[in-house]
Amino acid sequence: MQQVIKAKPRSLRWLSTSIPECNWDSNLAQFSSAAYHVNNLVSPVLFKEALDKIPTNAITVEIGPHCRCLLQAILKRSLASTCEFISLMNRKQSDNVKYFLTNIGKLYLSGVAVQVSKLYPAVTFPVSRQTPSIAPSILWDHSQQWEVPTGQSFLNMGNGTATVTSYTIGNSVAKVVPNY
Repeated sequence: MQQVIKAKPRSLRWLSTSIPECNWDSNLAQFSSAAYHVNNLVSPVLFKEALDKIPTNAITVEIGPHCRCLLQAILKRSLASTCEFISLMNRKQSDNVKYFLTNIGKLYLSGVAVQVSKLYPAVTFPVSRQTPSIAPSILWDHSQQWEVPTGQSFLNMGNGTATVTSYTIGNSVAKVVPNY
């Protein structure tokens, strides 16, 4: 498990439900490591203690695949009504990728600075010639027709007097007077 989970410091926002608060300064509690996650699986859940630490304007994110109704019901009863509840997985969903991305969007709408680029592999430029074009995937709706105005259409509008258009480019002013 140590090869899969590389130990890194936990953020101050991470509330442990497997280590009592009096031990949060311990080495085990300071890092998201294989040892921490093993301890998390074999220790009693200290859910109430962690819930008491959640601020009233928090955005809670459930990562597990359990039915969101169980945890969300507990959170809604225990936390302030101003808290947001977002689940990233749901085993009852037929398309969990869509569900995940939809809820990442909800995180963004809640004010979280989501780094969507981290969800995809890095693109090196220039892209190879074998990169497929997206053009065949784009379908245009030609069911309606719209008149596209020409420059002359704009000149013929108004009270019949010529329209003068001025452009300021650098320090010089260019005036365009239409030719009737």
